[in-house]
Amino acid sequence: MEEQEHQLTQDQAKPEGLLHHYTDEKGLLGILESGNIWATHYLFLNDQSELQEAPALLFTAIDQMILNDPVLSSTYWNGIRGALKHTGKRIASYLVSFTEDSGEKGDRLSQWRGYSSNRPGFSLGFNRDRLKSKAEEVMSSEKLPTNLWKCLYDDEPKRALIRNSAETHAKAVKEWVEQEKDNPRIADKEYRREELRKHLEPLQEKLLELSAKFKHSGFREENEWRLVFYVFDRPANPDLIHYREGFFRRTPYIRIPLGPKDPDSPLERIVVGPAQDKEQSVARLKIDLAKLGIQGVEVVPSEIPYRNW
Repeated sequence: MEEQEHQLTQDQAKPEGLLHHYTDEKGLLGILESGNIWATHYLFLNDQSELQEAPALLFTAIDQMILNDPVLSSTYWNGIRGALKHTGKRIASYLVSFTEDSGEKGDRLSQWRGYSSNRPGFSLGFNRDRLKSKAEEVMSSEKLPTNLWKCLYDDEPKRALIRNSAETHAKAVKEWVEQEKDNPRIADKEYRREELRKHLEPLQEKLLELSAKFKHSGFREENEWRLVFYVFDRPANPDLIHYREGFFRRTPYIRIPLGPKDPDSPLERIVVGPAQDKEQSVARLKIDLAKLGIQGVEVVPSEIPYRNW
């Protein structure tokens, strides 16, 4: 199972080209002028099942193991299972979504329709490696775990990853139960709690990872990658969280400074979406970049003959 999980990870480790972030003109200018991109709280995204699929699959796998193995039905395992349910309540994921290039070069009709209906649209192309390293660098002062993952849409790879995670953890729990059966300290409540916490952390981390990776198959066409940040419900720096008006009213988000003026900026190209005046939009954007001191970013018009405004 470890080999299978490794292969799944390797198969989706690198995109073919840039990762593109689609937005409208207001969003584009906000990113360029502030140097920030926004990561949104997962509960305020447009998929109502967001981050729920992995926990549901994992709990089903755990329940099956408890039924089939008397050791795993012990109070130790049940305590870990119960604690996992509270993981998402204490730690919130903040996400930035990108679409893998896959040959379209940031010029995908479905994305233009979704993100720039009846208004100018833009697609910002980021170098994957520099995007991840830059995000890790700028958020290190906040001590926020940062990851960049490709979403999984197919059911079988999802189930394989869940099975592997559950089985690996179950093995560790069984070994611990066996080792502790003659230990007089096991009667100490605090000792048991601390040992359970040690066994819980790896599975919690895996659950957070898979929750961010798993997407409903109906969103497959988006071919999404996600820049993910984890924030405790009571963050060390409360000023980290901001609000904006969104579809779900006041929407929490955090600002990720990507430094488009910096020499190591991950931003490499911007595609101007379909419009009647896209050539003029290209010219305006080049002037804007020059005025903002942003260099080395290619600006190109969409090649799709689609009129949306």
